[in-house]
Amino acid sequence: MPPTAPPAPAERPRPAALRGPGRALVLGLGLGGCGGAAPPTPPLAGAGIVLSPGQDGAPTGARAGTHRLALQTVGLRRDGRWSGPPAERWTVDRGSLAQAWTLRARPAGTGPLALVLRIPGARLRETAGVVEIRAPDGHRWSWGPVAAWDATGRPLPLRLALPTGASDPQDARIELILDDTDARWPLEVDPVLRTAAWSAAVTHEALAGLGDLDGDGFPEVGVSARGSTSGMPGQVLLYPGGTAGPGRPLALSTTGRSWRFGRALAGAGDLDGDGLDELVVGEDEQVLVYAGTAGLFGTSGAPAPTALAEPTGAGSTDFGEAVAGAGDVDGDGHDDLLVGAPAALVGGTSAGQAWLFLGSATGPDPSPAARLDGSSGARFGGSVLRSRVSPVVRSLAVYGNSLTAA
Repeated sequence: MPPTAPPAPAERPRPAALRGPGRALVLGLGLGGCGGAAPPTPPLAGAGIVLSPGQDGAPTGARAGTHRLALQTVGLRRDGRWSGPPAERWTVDRGSLAQAWTLRARPAGTGPLALVLRIPGARLRETAGVVEIRAPDGHRWSWGPVAAWDATGRPLPLRLALPTGASDPQDARIELILDDTDARWPLEVDPVLRTAAWSAAVTHEALAGLGDLDGDGFPEVGVSARGSTSGMPGQVLLYPGGTAGPGRPLALSTTGRSWRFGRALAGAGDLDGDGLDELVVGEDEQVLVYAGTAGLFGTSGAPAPTALAEPTGAGSTDFGEAVAGAGDVDGDGHDDLLVGAPAALVGGTSAGQAWLFLGSATGPDPSPAARLDGSSGARFGGSVLRSRVSPVVRSLAVYGNSLTAA
């Protein structure tokens, strides 16, 4: 007869609160289990996350800014037999929250191996390798994409599945199906867990006053955050100015964007001379310039951006790591743009560069007007900014690893 499951061990102490984009996170870890024909039953007080303060979409009557998701690791299943849950861990990498498992010993049997999770009270839906989760408090989460690899670093084939009955909030489960054929153990499994309202996992990357992007007489504020993995794009939120202060934010589209989207953020000034300020956002070896528009926070939304690519085509220069409006450097009535590339090679050594792009009636000229080179090891261009000493800026000055329009 199957072995009897021992009682689950007491929950381990919770680590200190961790800071994420506009919220604190408290993690609960530690579940037990054993071998047998029946799945281990974790306690309802198992792995969980508590978020605060304010999140968009909080249900009416909920305590403001608090959202709970109980995510429980049930165990491993192969050929209908269960073994206890693998070693689970939560880590913070440059401000991002990451969940992962280490599968140390191969369970007996043949066929696919399933890692089973339970989310009490939630409703689940799987789309393109990502599970959409609606928690009991109404807050939305997403779980995925997921990667797995063996001890040699070889990626393992996998898929997500929601078993029959998973839509029942009393037994909502996620199954991660692994093909461990010829895999060298131990295995690593690493999903991405995030809130649907803010899918970038790095604590705010940039915060900037952006000028008046929509021409209503009030300047806007922007905040951005890079993604934490190559499969999760960064995020940029724009807050409209108004008589009552910043309003509800507009999220820029992340379609086709990389995890480095939002690495830098600045108001570029009026590059095209139409009376509205432009927004510039750092990306992966490029910057994106969004033209100001009167309907930005209304019916029209943000226009498609103009991309300025790293001029040399060398790559790996960190072009777009820093951006700033330069003012009107050449006195033609159009503001201009500074972009830093602190990892660029100069004379075969890493020194850094900064580029000046001139504004025009059609927006920024894609061909830079000037390049400044740093000295070896300086990471020149890692910070760029504009000095507002004069309304017409006619010269560029260099200070350490910063480029300043003065």
